[in-house]
Amino acid sequence: MNIPCKKIWSLTFRSASHIFNNSTYRQFGHRQESPWLTMHSVGNDPRDHGFYRALDTLFNLDPPYPAINFEPYYTGWDNPGSKMNKPGGERPTPNSQRDNYFARAQMYGSVLSGGLSGHVHGTAAYDITSTGEPAGWRPHFWDALRYESGKQMQYLANFMLSEGAEYQNLEPAHEDLYPQKSANSSLRSLDGWSYMMRNEERDMALVYFENKAELPTVKGFDPDSAYLFMWFDPKKGEWQAPIEIRSDKTGVIQLPKFPSGKNRSGTDWAAKITNRK
Repeated sequence: MNIPCKKIWSLTFRSASHIFNNSTYRQFGHRQESPWLTMHSVGNDPRDHGFYRALDTLFNLDPPYPAINFEPYYTGWDNPGSKMNKPGGERPTPNSQRDNYFARAQMYGSVLSGGLSGHVHGTAAYDITSTGEPAGWRPHFWDALRYESGKQMQYLANFMLSEGAEYQNLEPAHEDLYPQKSANSSLRSLDGWSYMMRNEERDMALVYFENKAELPTVKGFDPDSAYLFMWFDPKKGEWQAPIEIRSDKTGVIQLPKFPSGKNRSGTDWAAKITNRK
């Protein structure tokens, strides 16, 4: 398909300047409305819980297209005069625990909301500030390469691929978590929410709990069935020992307490639920 150069420039400009708190689907439509578009993305402002409903929408389009969050939280980026990269109004110290947590929360929240085509890790050095250039509010590239969140991206792959290609059969199932959002959590933050994807057979689910998430009960599993539950540390990429759990006669599962022994998380955790058959 030949598209005139002016048309290409128009589409490029529109994509770059109007997908704020939005998605390619909302801007350009789907399938026949935009035959040149073969995947969808969300972005760009603000970088918080507001992304996830849009990703759920993209996941459920017919026919399905790959979806991704191309503009998540950028580690170390203090965008002067903008609230874009400040979840809940916070601007943590670059490469601090809180800074890396925000990036990590967007990794798992985006993918488990339907962004199964992958994830983008961004930093304040996105323009590759290099030798002879002042760092300013965009650090030198070699400094950004040391951010812990970049190393932690590999653990997301380990988690999602822990059952091989079965991740391709997962669907968002946040509505089966209760509560999915902790009391007093905010749409404009990255604390207190939980996410789940589960396959149609209901014998595998992946879950992510943000910092300050309340331990939910989980419904929608096979009644009176045995499952294995495994905690996964997204900071270190480590699995904990499996725990045997069982659904009740209505298919509801009471999850084990967080590794801290509490019902409210003091940091983020991920988990996997698999049927013991």
